[in-house]
Amino acid sequence: MMKEQLSRGIRLGLLVLSLLFSTVYSVTLQAAGIDNYCAAFPGPAQTWESNRQTQSYLGFKALITGTYKEKGQHYLWLKLETNPELPGRGDFACDGNSCLFPTGSQPNRWATKLNLGAFQVTSSNAYYQANVPKLPEYGSFDIAAGVTESLRDGQGHKIKRFSVAGGSTVHLYAGTYWFEKMELSSRSKVITHGKVIIHVKGLSIADASEVFPQSDNPDDLHLYEHTGEHEFLSQVRLTKGSQFTGLLYSEESVNLEGGQCSSPTRCEITAITGAVTTRFLKMDSSYEAPSAVINGQSACFNPKEYFIDITPEKDESLTCDRQKVTVRVLDKDGKIATDYTGDIHLSSSLTRAGKARWFGTESGGTSLGDVKNRVTVTPNRGQKTLWLKSEHIGKITVTATLSKDDKKTDSSTFLFVPYGFEIAEGELPLVAGKPVDIAITALACPSEKGQMVATEYQGNRILTLETVYDSPSTGSQRIQLAKPNSTEWQSRQLSVHFEAGKASAQLRYLDAGTARLTLKDEQCTTSDCAVIPVAQRMYARALADWQGLTGSQTIKARPYTFALCDADNLGSGQQEKSIQAATGTANNGNAFVAAGERFATRVKPVIWTESDAGKDNIAPNGDATKLVDTRHLCERMETTNFYHAQAPAAKVQLTIPAGDNAKPHSPNVAGARPGVLTRSPLTHEEIATQPFYASWSEVGSIQLRAGVQGTYLGMKVNIGYRPVGRFYPKFMAVVPSESGMTYPNGQDFVYMNQPFNGQLTVQAQNQQQEPTYNYGYFADAYKVGIQMVAAAQQTLEGTGNRLTERMDFSEWDRVAGDHWRRNWQQEAITVPTAPLLFTRLNAMQGATVSAFGSTQPDGPYRVALGIAPQEVENCAQMGCPELNIHSMTVFNCSVGTACESTFRAQSFATFSARYGRMVMDDTAGRSGQALAIPLRVEYWNGKAFTVHEADHVSVFDGEYFCQQPLSDPAVRGKTLGNGEVTQGQAASGALNAQQDAGSDDRPHRAQIRFWQKLVDNAPSANHDADLPIYCQSGTVDREGGTQPWLLYNWRKQGDENPSAVVTFGTYRGNDRVIYRGEKGMNFRLP
Repeated sequence: MMKEQLSRGIRLGLLVLSLLFSTVYSVTLQAAGIDNYCAAFPGPAQTWESNRQTQSYLGFKALITGTYKEKGQHYLWLKLETNPELPGRGDFACDGNSCLFPTGSQPNRWATKLNLGAFQVTSSNAYYQANVPKLPEYGSFDIAAGVTESLRDGQGHKIKRFSVAGGSTVHLYAGTYWFEKMELSSRSKVITHGKVIIHVKGLSIADASEVFPQSDNPDDLHLYEHTGEHEFLSQVRLTKGSQFTGLLYSEESVNLEGGQCSSPTRCEITAITGAVTTRFLKMDSSYEAPSAVINGQSACFNPKEYFIDITPEKDESLTCDRQKVTVRVLDKDGKIATDYTGDIHLSSSLTRAGKARWFGTESGGTSLGDVKNRVTVTPNRGQKTLWLKSEHIGKITVTATLSKDDKKTDSSTFLFVPYGFEIAEGELPLVAGKPVDIAITALACPSEKGQMVATEYQGNRILTLETVYDSPSTGSQRIQLAKPNSTEWQSRQLSVHFEAGKASAQLRYLDAGTARLTLKDEQCTTSDCAVIPVAQRMYARALADWQGLTGSQTIKARPYTFALCDADNLGSGQQEKSIQAATGTANNGNAFVAAGERFATRVKPVIWTESDAGKDNIAPNGDATKLVDTRHLCERMETTNFYHAQAPAAKVQLTIPAGDNAKPHSPNVAGARPGVLTRSPLTHEEIATQPFYASWSEVGSIQLRAGVQGTYLGMKVNIGYRPVGRFYPKFMAVVPSESGMTYPNGQDFVYMNQPFNGQLTVQAQNQQQEPTYNYGYFADAYKVGIQMVAAAQQTLEGTGNRLTERMDFSEWDRVAGDHWRRNWQQEAITVPTAPLLFTRLNAMQGATVSAFGSTQPDGPYRVALGIAPQEVENCAQMGCPELNIHSMTVFNCSVGTACESTFRAQSFATFSARYGRMVMDDTAGRSGQALAIPLRVEYWNGKAFTVHEADHVSVFDGEYFCQQPLSDPAVRGKTLGNGEVTQGQAASGALNAQQDAGSDDRPHRAQIRFWQKLVDNAPSANHDADLPIYCQSGTVDREGGTQPWLLYNWRKQGDENPSAVVTFGTYRGNDRVIYRGEKGMNFRLP
């Protein structure tokens, strides 16, 4: 310790010299060393003096604890933003009081501005790979999906992008790390061990993630944020209930964004525990309660408080034995203060010298001093064990005092006797309720040679029993004894048979904590007792204050295990779901709560009973060796002393199996993920009146466990467990980046019956909107599928807009399988890109139907395409996810009809659907000439057909046609020309009809109906007497496909290709020959 202080003094001396020769009053970490970090952290939150005018922002009920207080006022060495329109900011921030800006009369608590030096960048492009030896430098170190990793001894000390997600945990061991960008999300953790320094250019901690030292001491973790190439990207940002424990220094900004508050007592608290020094601080808190918090905690401005503890509190020893005494220095949490650097003074009630001495060993060795005098000892890592040897018969009270604080003391009283009973050396470890076999021995100290068994002490002896409670100091259960193999337990008096000074018995204690059993043979006194030599009975003065044959045994008892039981309305006062009835799994049983939702359980410390015999789950030293199934232990007797304020300190925590190969209770299959259990530990006092609140990030069932952190009175307590389930997804949600539709051919609309591509990914999520990967492993009967929904967007409120039945998903069925709506693969239902159709409306019943049906125009529609959960009758039993976003309201009736039935859905695509048709106008002209056929594309605008000016892609091709002679069966023709429409119309003359020459090579007058073959289907004649229809093979080609979406029911024969009647020979020039009209002509010939 002296060397450490000397080293620190030399370093500080060098610092002073450097300041004398420097015009820049800053501290360079590389020169001064991290030991001087307190200069940068004089309080819980501050900036440096040259930055004193920069305004920081504390929103609503942002809270900083541990602020400097002077004359009832609290000061913060940060200038706060003031806004007269939003009063009250900062009124609460400083320990619940207003924050005042220092006036100059207060101590100088501005931070020393640090010169962080050049950031050590890496040029490595290596990336993290599991199960591969780790490198010293990485370009990318990305951890996801519940992985646990460690970096130590130079591994990963320079990383360009350090990312931890998916509930993963990374352990950083002592050293310095340089992470250009450090990110944590989705309840992930970075746990540091030893002294760790992290340099970053940007830090983001989100979604209830945590960065903290394993010691929980903020001074063990330092994080320094450097200004990057772009200042606006250099910041520290904590959001949504995230936590950082350590000392945080930022050259730019620190932002804390508080999470949600469902009530003033239930908030997602975003917090920094330690200290913050920054150029700019922003804390966005809820207005209901503090949800953005800085807990000021550091030895730099809040020196650590230490306490002293001496054990055992009381004990009895023979004068020929050495009494073991242990002195411990504790912190405020009751943990051994391994960093304590002072000494311990020992004093006593003994007034005569030479009667008792201190020793450093159990036997042999030289004396450390007379017990009558004050003795000073130096603890080793917070504790010191000594032995007290006394020739004094009677009580000696020993007092231990901290050398650095003489107000911190503790005392123990020890009784030294020449004769007594002994049961066991030291404290006897017990499991509450479990009997142990003991041997009671009558001992005597006849000389300095040491103790010996008083073999003269024989026969049946009536022993009185007295229980003295130590920790806690009260109790309702007495220590009990019974004869060997007996079940008749006694707590006040027992007849015991001694042979040659020894007797056998059983001992048990039905509670937890420490206590002492005192045995006394009231018939054995100084005047008559077989253990006392006759000479000493003659000279009773030699026995001083000895009151008779007694003996004390200290026992330390732990609970057998912890039963996980119903919360019984503890804490919140609201009815919690029964955890004892939560027996569902991924394959059977009832639903419990949704993933990520809070559930409650009461944890009860219980005793061992005879029904636990034979389970072989407790070692001879009292340590647990196996877990205990507590499903049937909720009615068992509790160890009520465990809850007492004066009981041994303990923290109880909930856990689930974790680690590389961990799986949930169900589904227990390859690929199933253990998820993350979110909870906070409770103290031994708190579990008496408070339930545990926890949530699980995954779905299925868990093996929920309860146990103490570490040990209880030095013993491992059996962890109690029970299966809990079924957890089910809270939400189902569309994944926008993997869902949507695309119009065909560059259009901004789609024709009814025209295929367009769509894709969909629906994700099962927990309450925090994170994926639940285990859902796909559920039994089919316990998975809720999705239903597809289509609705018109522009209908009137209260009128039907359902269009679902108009959607054709047959291609999705082909690509993704017939049962894709329930086919969860891990967390998702996925349909890759595949065609969809918005179908035409079928014509009224009785209409003639072609191969392509018979439809009638409607629309146009702006269609929203979405999903909704499948309808399930027994949601309470099954567990039904909800939509996390309700972007559609479906009035569940036909379009335009009055409707009161509604449900909500989530849209993933919207598109414009129109009823279209291709139109060819009749034409006429001179025989032997090519006649232009006017062609256009129309759509139904809701009232009539109109030219579709938005269409630039529909095609025509005269090579593919059908024809029907109308006047002369011997006369044929053809169509010529091809192209695309522009603004819905073909260019003039782009499609022509041409008459074939007759047998005399001269064109004849004729009338022919021509069809454009948008689909490869021959039209039907209107009447049996009509002339035959002839078709060319093939169809108009639109990128390898037909155009059935432009058919129309032109002739009441069902939907067919467009057609026009072309009349050849209606104009003869000036030969003035007039022809009589012919049968079938649709206009009079001139």
